[in-house]
Amino acid sequence: MAKTVSKKCKEVGSLYEIKGRHYFTDDSSVVPIPDLLEVQLNSYNEFLERGLDRVFQDSFPISDFSGEKIDIYYK
Repeated sequence: MAKTVSKKCKEVGSLYEIKGRHYFTDDSSVVPIPDLLEVQLNSYNEFLERGLDRVFQDSFPISDFSGEKIDIYYK
């Protein structure tokens, strides 16, 4: 890919342009794309292990509307 210095580059202050993208530095290193699926899976597993327990602790005990017949407890 050829680097081009156009009038538009001078207007926005970029060093060069490739396919409509302006680059403001000569650093051409590429950052690897993170494994987003792993991040989601880790978050979901943490929710199952810790978060769900907290939700149940906050929601229980569940009592019937009259408060006389049944109570449901978690742990």
